[in-house]
Amino acid sequence: MCAFPVWSHIPETWDNKRTIHSRKVFSMQTGDSHEREVKFYINDPQWISAQLKSIGAEMIKERVHEYNLRFDTPDQTLKFNHQVLRLRKDSAIRLTFKGASDSTAEVADREELEVTVSDFATTRSILERLGFQAFMVYEKYRTTYTHKGCEIVLDQLPFGHFIDRKSTRLNSSHRIRS
Repeated sequence: MCAFPVWSHIPETWDNKRTIHSRKVFSMQTGDSHEREVKFYINDPQWISAQLKSIGAEMIKERVHEYNLRFDTPDQTLKFNHQVLRLRKDSAIRLTFKGASDSTAEVADREELEVTVSDFATTRSILERLGFQAFMVYEKYRTTYTHKGCEIVLDQLPFGHFIDRKSTRLNSSHRIRS
């Protein structure tokens, strides 16, 4: 999910002793099969959770385990075209294609197409028979909140914790404010 990271600053409501301003990938569904992403690396997830609760964010999905496979062709066509083909299993099984994005842009804007499938192993086999190979496996835990029409997720990966904001509103601020 951390595609095309760019440097950024911390939202004004969080102090920089608790949040590291390293990567930004804002995620927002636009209704036209596009997403915009900004993700922040955080070093104190408990503090962030408390801040979310203090502004009235509601937990809508408790911590869930995700298992993800990223696929590509043997010659890495998707990688070289800055595209992603991912099979994810959590409370559902989804196949996702993410189109190319301008890696120099402040906010990544890319096409995202996603379908729910019924069988992880069979979907993987179909992709492999079509010539795709699983080249990356990653797992994470995700907790999902909502606040003022925005979805806010806290991700825990083996190399760190991240917060990601998703919104269906095109004019949403990049800041989470009460």
